[in-house]
Amino acid sequence: MPSTTPTGPSSPDPAALPGGGAATGGPSSLSLRPPAGHTDDAEFRALYESAKEMIVILELDGRLTFVNRAFRSTLGFDDGDLDGLSLFDLVHPYDHAACQAWLHQTGRGAAGYRVRILLVARDGRHVPVESSAAPSLEGDDARRLQAIFTDLSEQERAASAQRQSGDLLQLLSHNAPCGVFITDAAGRLRYTNRRWRALADLVHVNDPRGVWWQMVHPSERDRVLSQWQSAQHGGHEFSSEFKVNLPSAEPRYVRTRLANSWSPDGRVEFCVGITEDITLQRQADEVLRQAQENLEDLVRNRTDELQQANRELADLVYAVTHDLKAPLRGIARLADWLAEDHATRLGDDGRALVGKLQGRVRKLHSLIDGILAYSRVGKGSDPDSLVDVGQLLTELVRLLDPPPTVTFRIPDTLPAITAVPHQLHQLFLNLFDNAIKFMDKPDGRIQVTCRRSGSAWEFSVSDNGPGIPARFHEKIFGLFQRLELLPDRPGTGVGLALVKRIVERRGGEIQVASEEGVGTTFRFTWPDQARGNNAS
Repeated sequence: MPSTTPTGPSSPDPAALPGGGAATGGPSSLSLRPPAGHTDDAEFRALYESAKEMIVILELDGRLTFVNRAFRSTLGFDDGDLDGLSLFDLVHPYDHAACQAWLHQTGRGAAGYRVRILLVARDGRHVPVESSAAPSLEGDDARRLQAIFTDLSEQERAASAQRQSGDLLQLLSHNAPCGVFITDAAGRLRYTNRRWRALADLVHVNDPRGVWWQMVHPSERDRVLSQWQSAQHGGHEFSSEFKVNLPSAEPRYVRTRLANSWSPDGRVEFCVGITEDITLQRQADEVLRQAQENLEDLVRNRTDELQQANRELADLVYAVTHDLKAPLRGIARLADWLAEDHATRLGDDGRALVGKLQGRVRKLHSLIDGILAYSRVGKGSDPDSLVDVGQLLTELVRLLDPPPTVTFRIPDTLPAITAVPHQLHQLFLNLFDNAIKFMDKPDGRIQVTCRRSGSAWEFSVSDNGPGIPARFHEKIFGLFQRLELLPDRPGTGVGLALVKRIVERRGGEIQVASEEGVGTTFRFTWPDQARGNNAS
């Protein structure tokens, strides 16, 4: 809107206007009469032409008598384009009345009045200006005005951008699901949206002007204020969760974050904050915490019960196997006496029956030993030590004393690995014993390989025996599971279950690959460190 405002006793003296050097372009063709005291028209013209300000000399009726280069270039006119024109030809029609009043007041001697109007450039642009003028008081110049126009385009653009930013802030904050607030560097509120006021229990105050931490519950205020001051001192973003100061007994919790906006000289101009309601999250966290505690108590109780049950089972296994071994030893001695002292009276059938009895006793004895070994894996406290695998396998082959038809192929160089020695001994013993026991070829071959695999060693034991049908690949690792295809071969069904238990308790994996009539390969990994740091 155009306006006229008295701002001072008089307008600037055109003779005192700053110059930009001698005029470099042609002067306006409008007549120019120097003011009183100036007799050199060229000097006067050069001074006004070179001024950076937009300078106009006009009659009281608005007719232009002189315009300088700055005025012409701002509106896009060339020399001579404004000859015979009035100021009203360049003013937007909406501002004619304001311009007329300004000329009238200034012509009556009311110096210092300013008016804001829109000038229309040659290309149709609207140029907002603020003008001040003073009348000439000497001779014929008494009806002339000397005016200075200030281009407000940049100011208008900045004001428009600021209005748009303010409108955008209002729009975003009004629809934001969280509280938005702005403070000065000291934390005093400058702006709050409705959501923030609702969270702070200040919805009844349209424009609160206290400090932002008035929303913090007194029991937490010292902590939160100390955190904010520390963040301000360190120049970093502030973030905190706290209880809100509410009169109601039902607590509300929020999370607040504040970031600084810095001026070019490194000062905090203002702070922008966001406050989120985390009451439901806190409630959910509390429910989850209680559930976790209940679960931990339940797991602890079940673990204690399971450990007690395992101890009782271990005691039972030991007691049963110990009680079974005593009568077995008696039966074995009786069978041996019969075979030694009464062989002649037993006859062939009797001796055969005694031999079967002795075989069953040995099998049952082996089964008991296997059960004991299986139950003790992972239960003892035997420490890890360094085991030379090459030396171990050589001793095992010597202990097993394979028939001449079976050949072992063991690499010349095998690593020394960390293990419980007797477990590694049981593992390879069972794999070797199975390969020998089920070998059906006259040129049986058992081969061992080893390679590094990450943080573990990978071993394989391969043979060219009868192979295992695919349908039995999972079954063979079960306790007391034996192949129905070879029921006549000796075995208890514990060996491979024991191998799997030893490997998995270590943290490794075991797999079988086999093809009927071609052979079988057992491949397992042995980690450098036992799972759960359990050396046993």
